[in-house]
Parts: sequence; structure tokens; C-alpha cells
Amino acid sequence: MKRNIFITSSSAIIMLVLISLAFGQTAVQNEEDKMVIPRLSQPPKVDGVLDEVYFKEALKIEDFVQLSPKENGVPTERTVAYLGYDEKYFYLAFRCYDSQPKKIRCSVTRRDNIMDDDWIIVFLDTFAERRRAFTFMLNPIGIQADFMRMEEGGNDNMDDSWDTFFYSDGQIDDQGYTVEAAIPFKSLRFPDENPKTWNLVLGRNLPRTGEIIIWPRYSRSIPGLLSQGRGFVLTGKVEKGKNLEIMPVLTSAKTEGQKVDVQPGVNLKYGANSNLTFDLTANPDFSQVEADVPQIDLNLRYALYYQEKRPFFLEGMEVFRYPAIEMVYTRRIIDPLFGVRLTGKTGRFSYGLLTAYDQKPTESLWEVHNGGGEETVDRNALFNIFRVKADVFNQSYLGFTLADKEISGGSWNRVAGIDGMWRFKDRFFFSFQALASDTKYENQNAKLAPALYSEFYYFTKIHPKVHWGAGGYFQAMHPDFEASSGFVNRVDYRTVGVFSFFNIYPDKKYLNQIGLNFQVGQRNSYSGDVV
Repeated sequence: MKRNIFITSSSAIIMLVLISLAFGQTAVQNEEDKMVIPRLSQPPKVDGVLDEVYFKEALKIEDFVQLSPKENGVPTERTVAYLGYDEKYFYLAFRCYDSQPKKIRCSVTRRDNIMDDDWIIVFLDTFAERRRAFTFMLNPIGIQADFMRMEEGGNDNMDDSWDTFFYSDGQIDDQGYTVEAAIPFKSLRFPDENPKTWNLVLGRNLPRTGEIIIWPRYSRSIPGLLSQGRGFVLTGKVEKGKNLEIMPVLTSAKTEGQKVDVQPGVNLKYGANSNLTFDLTANPDFSQVEADVPQIDLNLRYALYYQEKRPFFLEGMEVFRYPAIEMVYTRRIIDPLFGVRLTGKTGRFSYGLLTAYDQKPTESLWEVHNGGGEETVDRNALFNIFRVKADVFNQSYLGFTLADKEISGGSWNRVAGIDGMWRFKDRFFFSFQALASDTKYENQNAKLAPALYSEFYYFTKIHPKVHWGAGGYFQAMHPDFEASSGFVNRVDYRTVGVFSFFNIYPDKKYLNQIGLNFQVGQRNSYSGDVV
């Protein structure tokens, strides 16, 4: 669980690591506090040069403050943002002043790989829930990164597997740099309402000075970033579109002495509305998907975890997030012949349904531990996964999941579970999971087995620059528990522990945070052995 407040630039993911979530009384805004984003009379040209329409008509924001190193300190460089929209696009532009423009960090690189550069960031919470936000980043020449940020029950997560389509560009000049973006409304999900009420957080990274600046003002004593966003209103109608994508696929291979093997396929995505997306794939070809980053696997007792990168499985993945025990891990579906996926949100309910027919399913933990190989042979598997989450109170939720894997030959693995995350009055956090699996394989009778997880902690500010927290956790995985649709690489243990932590904020240029963490725990097998 992440408890510190900072931004790190490692690999291809950023984490504004904050203590998140809550239900309580955080940052509740009145209608009069909400800004109105103006509708632009003409679309600006997205070329990195700010058009006159921004200066005359767009909403201007310039009261940025430091997030770090000094909470709400005055930034060393000025930043001005402009916001507007028309029927098709949401527009944003930044003028980032810099007194030493030759020292601006900017790299020509692939998408989602700009974390070490100067950049601007926009968190767009289109459901005004203060739980999830579409996140867009641009470096000084307009290279993009996009993420899905989620804040629930004391945890926060930046999911870099989420990608969407938008236009952007940027330029460096003798005053600093300018960037702009046009985000199609059909690339976003949002409620079908008028006027539209969304939430917004803006930021900028200045690596040369070690500053991260933010708008609106931010308080470390209030957990969560999105909970402190500013509300705004779009008053006019926008063109959401049906967002239909059809991509036929044809692959062929010729082996000496054999006939040419031709494999047709198709991928289809249909956005029925801004809240509901339908995906279908038949005989997909994932050969163009980015390869996995190599991991060292010498003398490992357990399977390695690899991030999902196949486009079909990425839509709506934020629905399938769990406090600890990962019930849905789509990398278990190795070679799908076909798949159907439905994800959406209606009111306070988010839901996801996934069906896939796998021609090369992986083996279970039981089969691996009893002499199996890496893949089953001459067997197929049908996966059916259903997930629903209900947002309750303020930034808390309850969820239910049913995952079923039916393997040819009469074997199966079925898992059902409930989970939830709560925050009480910005200070007390609690999360839990309770699962049960029903498993049968050819050489094994059907067995029922439970798995449990819970964690809580209390957080408070004992000094303007010192935050303290303490809590405990418990997890139990029965020896017969199996989640073949998820990622569970170890069973037969009970773990219990307590922890405490201090976050100290000196607010110095080269030292802005000190973290002290203490933890005591013990893990035993179900037979009583220490493991």
C-alpha cells in the first residue's frame, strides 16, 4: 500500500503516491465554486503555437502552487493554462515559462516514456466522483503519455495500460515551451447529462529545480489528489459519437513441405454510448503487441507477473482491480480463438463481463505442483468472468466477482468473492476480500476452499510537517484455494502483522520528504510451520 506523497519517474509509470480515498467530508464543493469552461467559437490549430482564440475566449488558469518540495509554495517558474471546448473536442493549452529554456529536459521517445522530461499533466474526472480520472501528459514537444488514475479505500493506482486517441503538439522557445492538446469527446467516458459537471487537476514537472507544481491548491492533511480537484461545468452539447472500430486481420505462413497456412481474424470495438463499450475478437493476431520486458527467473519458486498489453483485454481494466488477491489476470488466457467483452458504468455501478475461449490454457497450481508443464496439451478452456462494483458514500465501494474456467474433459475452477474499500472521516481506512473457490480436475475431486484478506490503518497529522499512521493486516490462503482466472502463485499460509509509519516534510530543495516505516509480522502454513 502506498502511503507517501511524491512523484517518481521510473520505467513507464508515474505514481503521484498519495494516501487516497475516503468517505467522509473531503473537498465537497458547492455549485458556486464550479468554473464554467467556455465554448470556443472556432477550433484552434493543434501545432504547438497558441492561437488567439485561447487568449480571447478560453478559461485562463495561472494560480499554480508547489506540490513539492514546499507544500503550496510559490513556484520558481510561471505557468498558465487555457481550457475550452467545442462540439467535438476538449482543448487544453499550457504556456510554461522557463528562465533557462536551454536546460528544459525533453526527449524524442516513444509514447508513455516521458517521465524524466519536463511535462504537464491533466487529471480529468468526467464522472465527478473523485475516484477515477483520465490522465494526460505531454512533454515540451507534445509527445504523449496517458493513464487511468484510481483512488479507492486508501490505495491509489496509475494504470499505464490505458491508452486513447488524442491530438497534441508542442514547441520550445526563448520563453520556455508551449503545448496543446485536443481530446475527442468520443475518446472519453462520461454521463449523458447536460450540463456536464466534471473535476479537474492540473500539474507541471520541473526536474531541473526539483519542483512539481499543481492547481488547485493541495493539502497533505487531506488524503487523495482527486478529492481536492476543482469542479467545472460544460454547458453545451457535445458530439460523443458511436466510436465504432473494425480491424480485419489476415496472417499467413509457409513451412517447407506443407501448405500455406492462412488465418483470418477480426477485432471490433463499439462504444454504444459514453458509458458502455462492447469488444469482440475472433482469431486475433497479437504479433504487433509490444514484447514483455525480460525478467530474471533464476531459482524462482513462483511464477513471474507480466503486465497485460493486448488491446482486447485492456478496455475497462479499472473495473477489475482488487485490494490484494488478483482474481482476474487475463494473461492466463494464452491463445484465444474468440472473446467478447462488455464494460460500462451506470449510475453508481461499474461492471465488466468477459468471455473467452482459450486454445492453450495454462495449468492450475495443483497440476504444476504435481508434475505438470507450462501448458495443457490437447485441451481447451472457456473463461467467463463477471465483475460489478457499487460506489458507496464518498470514494468507497463494494464489489462482487464471479470467475469460471471450464476445461475440456470435465475439469473446472470457479471462484466467487466480495471485496470493498472504505474511508472514514479522512483518517481511518479499511479494505477486505472474502473469496471461495470450487475446483475439480481429472485426477482430483471437487474441493471448496476459502481465501481472506483485510487491512486497516489510521492516519493523522501530528505536526504541520509530520504525518503519522498505524495499522494492521491479515491474509489467509487455504491449501486448496485455486484462482485459475487470476494471479495467485502461493497458497497454504496465514499472515498477520502490524505496522506504523512517519512521513516528515522538511520542504528543502534537495530533501523534501523522509519516510520511516516499521512493520512486524508472521507467516505460518496451515499445518503451523513458519514459512
